[in-house]
Amino acid sequence: MIKLSKMTDYGVVIMSEMARMPGRVMTAPDISLHTGLTVPTAAKILRALAKGKMLTSHRGAHGGYELTAAPADVSIADIVRAM
Repeated sequence: MIKLSKMTDYGVVIMSEMARMPGRVMTAPDISLHTGLTVPTAAKILRALAKGKMLTSHRGAHGGYELTAAPADVSIADIVRAM
């Protein structure tokens, strides 16, 4: 059995939430509201997923993060590798 770290588990939760609304740009507070994670934790995981090329970040007043691929094209293994 593979045991995932807490942060990797949270990464899966965040990616699942973002997959429910593909094409939408979401911020750390948005993710926090939908998942129950703290804003700092959500922000840290979003940065890690963006660094791993799972998300694209957008700066500015209407900035945030969005999926780089269609939800159907993302696997749990991809998320684990990105984290």
